[in-house]
Amino acid sequence: IGLKHDLHECVCHKAVEGDPCENKNNRLNPSILLRYRISNSTSTKYVLFDCCKTFREAAVRWFRRYRVPHINAVLLSHGHADATLGIDDLRMVINKKNGPLSVYLSEQTYKTVNSVFPYLVNSPPTYHGHMANIHPEERKRQLLPPEKASAWVAKIDWRIMSRPNVDDPFVPVNVQGLQITPFPVYHGKEYLSLGFMLGESNDKFVYISDISSPGIPEKVFAMLESVAIQFFIVD
Repeated sequence: IGLKHDLHECVCHKAVEGDPCENKNNRLNPSILLRYRISNSTSTKYVLFDCCKTFREAAVRWFRRYRVPHINAVLLSHGHADATLGIDDLRMVINKKNGPLSVYLSEQTYKTVNSVFPYLVNSPPTYHGHMANIHPEERKRQLLPPEKASAWVAKIDWRIMSRPNVDDPFVPVNVQGLQITPFPVYHGKEYLSLGFMLGESNDKFVYISDISSPGIPEKVFAMLESVAIQFFIVD
């Protein structure tokens, strides 16, 4: 866009009008924050889905407004910038009393994060869900070595729960007392991202971010059709 053009000609002026908190057209990268409380517990949990490159702006804008004190866990759908480039800023929302922040992701995304943020990978990952059965020697061949971290960065506990692969089994992972099942979706013809299904009952909550053609694999579609979904969010 040439600088000689008037702002109203090159940018939708509705997107920059007024208070960003009141303007639904003033948008950041897709992400959701889930606030919940487990039955018979007085503790409120906060789980973030994707930590995009606009995460810091989103946190400054919304966390104080909704009184979000910290984040208990993060789930990453894939390794692109609009899902991971805010990871460095997680240091400002970690409750240090609870130790390292648990970040759940695929093996594919872990490799991306390791190459982009090597200083945040200061301990080997752990494996969860169906990935817990992978042979240790195979893990060593597939993953990059951790790098020693600085004292001023986010302390993260990396938890791998998928490859992903279209044939991955649907195995739930316990995230802060919440059962979350990752499943693969297409984000372009040759790239797989993760969607997430939450809940133990038939009233499921499903979140799919950044999906594109060819869309939802047949095996995943059949699984989603077999359960009762109360909320379905897709971008």
